[in-house]
This record gives sequence, structure tokens and C-alpha cells, in this order.
Amino acid sequence: MGGLVKSLPEDFTVEEVPLYEPCGDGEHLYLWVRKYNMPHTEMRSILQSHFGVGPKCFGAAGMKDKVAVTTQMVSIHLPGGPFEYPPLEHDRLQILGSNRHLNKLRRGHLKGNRFHIRVRQVDPVKVTTVAARLKKLEQVGIPDYYGYQRFGYRRNNHVLGCHLANGRFESLVRELLGATGSSYPEQQEDVRRLFDAGDYAAALDGWSSRNQAERAVLRGLIRGDDWESSVMSIEHHTLRFWQSALQSAIFNDVLDKRIDEGQLASLVEGDIAWNVVDKSLTRITAEHLASGDLEQKVRNLDLTATGPMYGPKMLSPTGRPGLIEAESVLRGGIDDGTFQHGIFKDNGVRRPFRMIIRDTSISAGVDKHGGYISVCFELPKGGYATVVLEELLGSGLVMGQG
Repeated sequence: MGGLVKSLPEDFTVEEVPLYEPCGDGEHLYLWVRKYNMPHTEMRSILQSHFGVGPKCFGAAGMKDKVAVTTQMVSIHLPGGPFEYPPLEHDRLQILGSNRHLNKLRRGHLKGNRFHIRVRQVDPVKVTTVAARLKKLEQVGIPDYYGYQRFGYRRNNHVLGCHLANGRFESLVRELLGATGSSYPEQQEDVRRLFDAGDYAAALDGWSSRNQAERAVLRGLIRGDDWESSVMSIEHHTLRFWQSALQSAIFNDVLDKRIDEGQLASLVEGDIAWNVVDKSLTRITAEHLASGDLEQKVRNLDLTATGPMYGPKMLSPTGRPGLIEAESVLRGGIDDGTFQHGIFKDNGVRRPFRMIIRDTSISAGVDKHGGYISVCFELPKGGYATVVLEELLGSGLVMGQG
């Protein structure tokens, strides 16, 4: 069916559903903030500057879309005060409320996100077709892919993560700053050629303050640091995000294969299954399958197979599921040992192959920008609304500015 998403930031609104509320006391100031058409890194920088703190003092449960209007909780470590802070005056970032809490807000400290999305360049009359698809997705679940945002505007975050995990620091720097490797916007051509020519000072001048990773590496090279030291001068959260993108790319590859083999909504021997009700993992045996007790739980979305988010402590499947995952790791340019050494810090987890969509609604209308279909739904943490939209509207969907 197609359609256009994110032609306007206000067409894509996201509200975080917190895991808990701040208790009113503690060293960490929790802020309920709303940003408009702003990347997560810019929001971090603005708030850190406003409160006079460094990167380690900032906490967030997750990163929200750039081309959107998003509301979420963040935390600032301010031991001993101030309990009063100056108002933030910014045209694209607001502090809606604040309270104190005992601990830093960390990645994953959320229940999920509520989305309200307008799809344009689509006939509003087709709302009935989309509504039927949405109802079906509620019943069977959605492939829990990581969305394109995970991989950055150059779609290469996983490449950077692979170089980092394997300790290929020079390759990482050339992928980040040079004119070879992954595609990049045409306006970056000159600054990338300057890097390739070894003119690091001129290249530094060519990157804006928003390109924090690029500038950090170039400052290191100008100081005479080696490739590794220059890379390690990048903020820790960025390095972790690249590594997470590597994990995500492998997961998506495994999920592709699972769907190709017609095994998305089923369990096979050797699977590691996720129980939605009690949040437990179970290794599926021949005895489990022979009992017949699993089929109804799978249909009800109470039980689903899982894929890898690799790390040294991740539980691995056996049999055919284990073979599929091993092949995906090799296609990712790494091996099991990559996740064991000191640079890679994530322990690893299992991620469900299917995600549940809840509290859906749909409508259609016309405004000054034309006709639209409006879709609302809630996803669990880690779920991508753009993946839902692709399932609803097909491969003709265009993501606009995003």
C-alpha cells in the first residue's frame, strides 16, 4: 500500500511508558522531557550543559526517534542539589516536570512506548484495509526486527561495531571519517577527502559540533594519539551503541532465516523460548514438543522462540536453531571469541522473535497537508514502530526525513 511517514515531526509522536516513578528523594534528578525534531545525542548535550555535568551523570532508558515529537524520562546525577534549577529555554526541548530518585535511569528501565503516527500520501478510504491488518497483527504478533534507526543515517553502525569488537581501530576510523566504505551524504565528500589526505585539522573544522564521534577521533589524531586511543576518546555510550548495532544486525539476520524457513510462529527442538507471562527462558526439548502443551501458548503469544543478542553469558540454542545462529555470526564477520574479550562489555541476552502490539486504534482524516491514516499502538521496550508500519503498509512505505 505504501505511504509517507515522518514528512513532519509532529506526525510521529512517542511517549515513553516508565517502568517506575521517582520516589521523591535521592541524588538523581529525574526529568520528564519533550523534544521536537532532535537527535538523542543533541538532547544529552543540551541537558548536560544546562546542569553542568559530564556524560556519566546522564541517564536514559532508551533513545527516541529524531524526526518526531518524543516524551521520555531522563536522569541527571546531582548529589546534594540544587533542588531548584534554572528554567531551560530552548525552542525544541522542554522540561515538563521533575522529581528526585535514588538511582540513575539506565538503558531498559521502561515498560514500553506509546506511538501516535500519521501516514500521508495514502488514500484515507483504505483505512478499513489497514484496520484489518492491524487486528491480524494483534492476534499473531509482529517479527521483532531492529528498525533502520538502529544502524544510523549511513546504515553502518553495525560495521563500526564489528571493527570495534575485533579491535580493528584503523579500519573503524577510516569507515567513520574516510571517503571509502559505507555510503554517505554528498555534502560530506570534501571533509572526508581531507581526512584521506591526512589534513586532520582541516577535517576537524569541517565537522559540526553535532558530529561528536568524528570530532573526538580527529582531535586525538591531531594530538598524535594512535588509532586505538583516538577511538577510545569517543563517548562510551556511542561505542556501546555501535556494539549493540552489531548484535542487532546478527539478530535480524537470524530472524530473516527463521521466517524463510516458516518458523516464526512455532517452536522447534533446541530453541530457547521466552515465556511472556513469567519472563523466563526454557530450552525446548523433544519431550516438550511431544507433550502438545506448547501449541496453545504459542498461538496465544504467551510463548515465543528467541534470537541472539550475543555476549559471553548468553544462553545458546542447540540443533537447527543453533546452526542458524552460528552461520549468522560468521556472515557478520566475527566469531564466538569476539564476544569474550575486554572491549565487548555486553553480557548478552535472548530477544523474542515476535513482539506483541497492544491498545491499538486507527482513524483517517484530512488536514492542510492532505489526507492521512492515523495509527496508535503500544509496544514493549525494544520494539520499533517503523517495523509495525512496514508490516501494515508494505515495502512501498517511505520514511521521509527519517
